[in-house]
Amino acid sequence: MNYFRCLGVMCLFAAFAPAPSRAQAKNKPPVPAPDYTTKYDRSPAGLLVQFQMILTNAKDSAKARLLIDELAIPKYDDYFHAVYQPDVELFWTGSYTRALMHAGADFQSLFARLGMEDGEFNIRRINDAPTSKLEQALAAKTKGPMDIYAVSWKKRNATDSSSEDLLGYYAYLSGRFRWFYMLGYPTTPDALAKTAAKPAAPSKAPDKGTGAAATPKSSVTPSPSSPSSQQ
Repeated sequence: MNYFRCLGVMCLFAAFAPAPSRAQAKNKPPVPAPDYTTKYDRSPAGLLVQFQMILTNAKDSAKARLLIDELAIPKYDDYFHAVYQPDVELFWTGSYTRALMHAGADFQSLFARLGMEDGEFNIRRINDAPTSKLEQALAAKTKGPMDIYAVSWKKRNATDSSSEDLLGYYAYLSGRFRWFYMLGYPTTPDALAKTAAKPAAPSKAPDKGTGAAATPKSSVTPSPSSPSSQQ
């Protein structure tokens, strides 16, 4: 009698117990989300690794967008207040605000294109030897020493640096590199060539009686320290 009673209990237990395969499937841990909080070395090598990471994921639009979005400086108005002197702070903050309107989409399209090319990133620290008035202005009037890097892309079959795409300027913040200045970037050789090919605006006719031509307007963009650029 006890034998049949124990057998019945065992049958009931077996009937209601889940199958091992189904139980394991239900308890299987979820696939972890990609880690987009990777910290990179504060060096040109670290910046290169970060850009290679974006390039590697360029074909996956969702991953690429997340990685590109992290190039933006969080609370950038506070950041520029901390790094720049008061007379140029608002200029750089305003430039950043305008650039953010389209930087995400522009850079996602850029990396999608670069992923189909054979080339390499070139990284240059502009503090050592600025090559333009813009680079001089970026490195001037900071409240303390800081490293600013220019990043460009060069096709492997290119013959000189004139065929490089300039991808903007970057600085290190909170474990990764961020856009420091990207208004008007990325630029391409085609875009630069079209700009250079535009005819110069005609100068004003000489004033009557003087024989001297009016001074043509300068085509150089004013630096952020000049009064006209802070308006």
